[in-house]
Amino acid sequence: MFPTKRFPNKEQEKRLVQAIDKAEEDNQGEVRVHIEKRCPVDDALVRAEQLFFELGMQHTEQGTAALLYISVKSKKAAVYAGPGLYKSRQPGFWDTAIEKVIFGFKENKPVEGITKALEFIGDLLREIVPGESENQLPNQVSTS
Repeated sequence: MFPTKRFPNKEQEKRLVQAIDKAEEDNQGEVRVHIEKRCPVDDALVRAEQLFFELGMQHTEQGTAALLYISVKSKKAAVYAGPGLYKSRQPGFWDTAIEKVIFGFKENKPVEGITKALEFIGDLLREIVPGESENQLPNQVSTS
């Protein structure tokens, strides 16, 4: 079930930022998580794309940023990736990350599900853009 109280709370947010830090280790990619109560559009991927640009994630040097978007009340999630990542995989690849998020919420362990999704994204970043992290964007969970 999706949480009914504020999500993420301060402790959960701290754990998610740690998972973002870990996903960005040993690669030149950037990862962010955005969580909001309701998705204002029908398609979560459309919303993720809007937020990707609103958050300035298109400004990474190699186009290797990924936004994990989660709408708690609408029960939707999506990954929007920059051109340096998106084109590196077949359609449907990102569904695996979304499945991890959904499973975590169904098991009433949303932080664990999101963390697993971030691990999955981090593994891809280490494969596609290995190297020392430059941290071009703040490691944070944004909410609306």
